[in-house]
Amino acid sequence: MQRSEEADKTLALQRVNLLAQAAVEPTLSSPEVEGILEECRRAFFWMGENTYRVGDVVVPTNPTGLRYRCMVMGESDADEPDWPVDDPCSVSDGEVTWASVGQDYGNIFNVEEAIYKAWLVKAAKVVPEVDQTYSGGGAIGTFASKCGQLIQHCLDMARR
Repeated sequence: MQRSEEADKTLALQRVNLLAQAAVEPTLSSPEVEGILEECRRAFFWMGENTYRVGDVVVPTNPTGLRYRCMVMGESDADEPDWPVDDPCSVSDGEVTWASVGQDYGNIFNVEEAIYKAWLVKAAKVVPEVDQTYSGGGAIGTFASKCGQLIQHCLDMARR
């Protein structure tokens, strides 16, 4: 079964939007969620005639169960290599040499990390909303207390 960047991204966006409650105040816009998700990218799908740098991680478009790290930089061949399925292994691909570095990720994006970061962004959005002005003596007041609870909720959700 062939995988694609679009399919992995769609599934990852759905999970982040759902589990980070992006549509619930404080909301996260689609560009914000997509930016967070991109920060949490772990790998790319292999592409032909593409320049790879040492350290880049790819997964084959036809899964082998492994992911591969670029060990020698250069341009990949036009045709996807026959990926070995033994771990450890290496394969030449045009100017690039790939080495297996473990099992394939279920998704090229680290969804759990993206959810965590999304909750932190939500918490940061609440902080500027805290009204720290008050009249009379005593604590900042009920509003600030409720904002503090909301911030704590976002941080607690990030840790889940």
